[in-house]
Amino acid sequence: MQYNMRLMWISTLYQFWEQQVRKFIFEEVTRTHKFIDKKGKEVDFAAFCTRGIDDIKDEFYEFGQDLEKLNSWSKRY
Repeated sequence: MQYNMRLMWISTLYQFWEQQVRKFIFEEVTRTHKFIDKKGKEVDFAAFCTRGIDDIKDEFYEFGQDLEKLNSWSKRY
């Protein structure tokens, strides 16, 4: 039971973190820019970074920050 509870909390914390990072990126970038998809349509928050961490990493990379090269990226607890 204790193992399952920990696993549930880790999963919940990760999902919460991912949502907060997604919201932060969207709000910061849309202050000065609009997200336009490949078809030329404006992307709203509901359609922004829907693939999870892969999309988030791509957005950071677009602004010159490779998350996987950060010292903290490879740390495992």
